[in-house]
Amino acid sequence: MDVQISSRAPSTIANLGCLFDIGSVAVDVFWDRVSVRITESSNESIEVEVRGAWRELVPEGESNIAFHALKEALKLSGLSLKGIKARLVLEKNVPVGKGLGSSAATIASTISLAIALSKRPISEVELLKPAGMLEGLLTKSPHYDNVAAALHGDLVLLGGLDLESPFMLSLDWPDDLFFVIAIPFESETETLQESKTGK
Repeated sequence: MDVQISSRAPSTIANLGCLFDIGSVAVDVFWDRVSVRITESSNESIEVEVRGAWRELVPEGESNIAFHALKEALKLSGLSLKGIKARLVLEKNVPVGKGLGSSAATIASTISLAIALSKRPISEVELLKPAGMLEGLLTKSPHYDNVAAALHGDLVLLGGLDLESPFMLSLDWPDDLFFVIAIPFESETETLQESKTGK
């Protein structure tokens, strides 16, 4: 086996006014891209390398959410990690800690690899629950809004929020309505540990 595939996912905005966590939209301004090579190996492993504009703010290896998303993509596609080596390169270009769905873009671009790896059809809706659960590794509870828009694009509304059976509904975005995105500069004393919402 020697497989090379890639995928990408956009930045997103959630908490859209009164929609709170049930609506989100993909914004075509920043993209995360992953490429992975899978080869046969007696030393089973997943390696994660980070490149791109925001590489210094995210870890490599098992500490990166892409590591766990790739394991989930392999599982969804019916592949076992046994007997294979996977090397994933993440181009981290969605700004980190700026409210643009940075982790969701990494998760969506990585878990979407299941679509190409699987011999059976896999829909974006099927990827939504595991993607939201992966976001939960970072937020301490399943979180579907940003990953839904990153997986599907456009404007999405979420339903089935008992967390066990989420689904999404795609809506057309009005052609004459645009986002203006401003990313504030931070001083050297500010850290990502501070609450974005609090600011």
